[in-house]
Amino acid sequence: MNGFKEMPIDGQIFQGLTAVSDDADSLRATVDEAERSTVADRVDERIEKYTEAIDRNPTDPILYFKRGSLHCHRVALSYFSTEADAMIHSPAGPRDSQSEPVERSAEPPSADSAVPCGLALDDFNRAIALNSQYAIFFYMRGVLLTLEACPHRNLEAALADFDEALRLNPANGAFYQERAGVRMKLGQFNQAINDMDQAILIEPSNYYFLYEKGLIQERMGDHENAADSYMRALFLAPNDRMPFLITALKGVRQDSADVLLGDFTSLIAKRPAASSLYVQRAMLFADEEKWKEAIDDFSRALSLRGDDPNVLFSRGKIYFTAGKKQDAQQDFQTACRQHHTAACDYAKITQRDVARGERWVPFWYSRDRRQYFYDREYLKNQQKGFRLIRVRVESEEDANGPDYVPIRSERPGYTLQWWEFRCSTSRFRIAKIRRFDNGGRLVESYPEYEKNFRPVLVDSISGKLADIVCGVSGVGKATEKTDSSGR
Repeated sequence: MNGFKEMPIDGQIFQGLTAVSDDADSLRATVDEAERSTVADRVDERIEKYTEAIDRNPTDPILYFKRGSLHCHRVALSYFSTEADAMIHSPAGPRDSQSEPVERSAEPPSADSAVPCGLALDDFNRAIALNSQYAIFFYMRGVLLTLEACPHRNLEAALADFDEALRLNPANGAFYQERAGVRMKLGQFNQAINDMDQAILIEPSNYYFLYEKGLIQERMGDHENAADSYMRALFLAPNDRMPFLITALKGVRQDSADVLLGDFTSLIAKRPAASSLYVQRAMLFADEEKWKEAIDDFSRALSLRGDDPNVLFSRGKIYFTAGKKQDAQQDFQTACRQHHTAACDYAKITQRDVARGERWVPFWYSRDRRQYFYDREYLKNQQKGFRLIRVRVESEEDANGPDYVPIRSERPGYTLQWWEFRCSTSRFRIAKIRRFDNGGRLVESYPEYEKNFRPVLVDSISGKLADIVCGVSGVGKATEKTDSSGR
């Protein structure tokens, strides 16, 4: 609904317009040279060429119109400085009319935009005065009058110009689209919807018209119909245009997982080759801890998109959370080779976990900021009621988490522990603890704790181990949570 997105500088919208002068070849050459200068940073040069042509033939309305359109583009360059810089320097050139819209806060017109806005308005007025039968003349003047950057902004006058453009050419969907935008700004929502319906009737395959209809419906608070419009737009949109449509759909669904899951399943049924849809559904599956379904969807997206580092990183995190460390490591390393910084960090962590082996399960990030692991293959019954568990402690040099604080202590470091528990239906006690250093030397030993009763503490390592060894419901789990990395 912003006129700038429909404003080309390469002459596309001017097809069929011909300078109606009877001047000699030199005038034609001047106009041709101006039209060949299609690069955005040559706008001033093109304006000079059209000015030269107008001086030679001051009664040609098309020359005024084309120069006015270039002045309009200068307004865009001064107002949307960030977007204009990307447009000037991008190898792909200016963004087309169906690029993702950028919401910007209203700002007062700047001096840089005021001058070209006035010059554009003068040129459009002159063109219309010379020939009022061109619908495009009224359309472009209407676009100019809707721009917040222009001090001559006048929505009522713009609406009148779009009315006249449609009277002259009622089969142009873009004219209905722009008039709908003005009507929405004026609060005429029902008329705006009618205009978008007409635009869609003229161009039923234009996904952007459906998107803008959804915007109006969303502004009206009609989220259900807005979602329907966004869904219809997603059925038609090219793959590279889907992200902002998906964002709009998720916004009106208010991130309702069940509804969105149904939406993306329906979209995939109609667009089975759209990788973005699989990525979105995979993230919903991941939120519900359906790891297999999430991995399957990420894998399908990768088969369609190739080794996309973002998708590889996302699938790697799901593998990691699901305990498939080797698969996660492969995805992280592949993404890292494509310069995905976060994937490189995860690859280091995962590589360390894989090196420990699948038998060592992370379960605690201790009070001294180190990670603990229990040996899933060494969990033995010593005798009736007694169970022994082997525990490894993360070495000091590996304890490099963001909250790691080295503990200054005279006690030697240790890497291996043996915990023995007495498990019964009524009491859970620590029986023995032995700790060893890197060289296998016994550092600490606390045997026969049963003689001097030592209870299991919920908010402690003993609480978590009792939960693992004795299957104590509520001990450890009630107050301790472990994330995907065991921290």
